Amino acid sequence: MASFTRFKGTATGTIYTADSTDVIIGILVANTGTTTAQFDLTLSSTAIATNMEISAGGNVELVQGKLVAQSGDALVLTVDSGTVAIYVSVLDSAS
Repeated sequence: MASFTRFKGTATGTIYTADSTDVIIGILVANTGTTTAQFDLTLSSTAIATNMEISAGGNVELVQGKLVAQSGDALVLTVDSGTVAIYVSVLDSAS
């Protein structure tokens, strides 16, 4: 049975790894620091955001549709500068 899950991350590393056919229905990244933040985000080594900058106090919604993640696909955040928080909403086991 499908269920909804939310993941949160604040540092460079793997935020989420698909354990089946999952659907990512939302990714929100917020700058939680006092300077401009810059980051990269990949899903299974495919770029979702590259050198993305967010001004202090700002945020960006990266998924306005849906992304399908196959089992083993990893969503990886790399924070190049500043401080961010990332929130990922997933429909787990959508197959």
